[in-house]
Amino acid sequence: MIRLTTADGVVCAAADGGGLSCDDGTMISTDAVTPSAVAAAMVQGVWTPRTTDGAPVRVVSAVRG
Repeated sequence: MIRLTTADGVVCAAADGGGLSCDDGTMISTDAVTPSAVAAAMVQGVWTPRTTDGAPVRVVSAVRG
């Protein structure tokens, strides 16, 4: 299970078809949660992956288990 919450309060969770489906209708690819991608997406100490549309998403909470 992978679930994250953005600074805007949007919740994203693992989707059946792959990736993370967010409750605002956006998607984040599963590649974004690999250790190397997380490290590459750190901006001033905050994980900021991009949606599949290219928009940055500030993550305030993430759970992987």
